[in-house]
Formats: sequence, C-alpha cells, structure tokens
Amino acid sequence: MVNILRSLLLSLIGLSPFASISVIFIVTMIVGVGPDHVIAGYFGEQIINSQDLAETGDDFEGVAGYLFKFFYELNIALLSLTVVMTLGWSIGSHYLNIDAPGKAKIYALHWIIFTGIFIIIMVGIIFWFTQTSAYRAEQYLSTGGKFQIMIGSLVLYTTMYYVGVLLGTARFARSSVLLANKLPGGF
Repeated sequence: MVNILRSLLLSLIGLSPFASISVIFIVTMIVGVGPDHVIAGYFGEQIINSQDLAETGDDFEGVAGYLFKFFYELNIALLSLTVVMTLGWSIGSHYLNIDAPGKAKIYALHWIIFTGIFIIIMVGIIFWFTQTSAYRAEQYLSTGGKFQIMIGSLVLYTTMYYVGVLLGTARFARSSVLLANKLPGGF
C-alpha cells in the first residue's frame, strides 16, 4: 500500500506543472477576459471564422461568452480524463504480475493498450466539442481553429499523461515504459 501511495504522489507531482497551466486557462475562461486581452485577440484572429461571424450579424463580444464556456468545459473534461487515467494506471501498474524475466513485454503491451484507449477517448471528447452542435460556439470556429484546438489539446494532455505515468509507474515495472528506466536516482 505504501508503494501505491508513493506512486500516486509521484504521479501528482508529474501532473501538477501541466495541470496548473490547464487550471489557469480554465479559471481565465470562467472569469472572462476583456476585448483587448491577448487571449481574446488570439481567439478573434486565429480560432473564430470572421466571415461566419459577420454573416450572422454577430460580433466577437456577443459570442465571447459562448466561446469561453466552450473552452473551459472542454478543458475541464480533458483535465478530468487525464488525471483519472494517469492515477488509474499508477495504481493498476502495481497489480500487473511481471516479476519474472521476459514479462516486461506483457506490461508494455498493457500500457500501450491503456494509453491507446486514453487517446481515443480524448480525441472523442475533442471531436464532440468541436464537430457537433452541442455548443453554440462551435458554429463560429474556423477549420484552422478546430485543428489548433485538436493539436494543442492532444499535445498538452498527452504530455501531462505521459509525465504522470512516467513518474508514477511502479518502480519494478519501469523498464517497460519508454524512457522510464532513464530516470535518475530515487525516482
């Protein structure tokens, strides 16, 4: 039990720098930003399709509330998924029976499948937010904006997951996680 708690602590340490970025962004979106804020300028220039906005007769200030709600709910969903999957793997890695030579391949196979499931769910969440009409803000997103949301979310949350898993994986099974056996000292 002590090893599981240690793994959970190390996973949380690995998650925290990236999660803090996400939490700051979520809080910023909940509070809202003024029209001359850097984020509002970026959304207006890169994420929103200005032609669709002009055709509907709306302006950026009118749809900003929908856009901010879209972004903070998307990031809450992705952050929750990432934390649950990372901590789940950190706990689950202790229960894989790989105490004999050659069993690390079995561990690596489980880890790859678990990571694949995580990425599929994450892509599904991003797709649901950006491609369905569940959010009013979706209709104003440009194709390039949707692509930027997809790539940015995948990079941030996959990196967060990997660092959390890298630090939180059971010490005896680290040789099966890519680059985990390169960690220095007592990690």
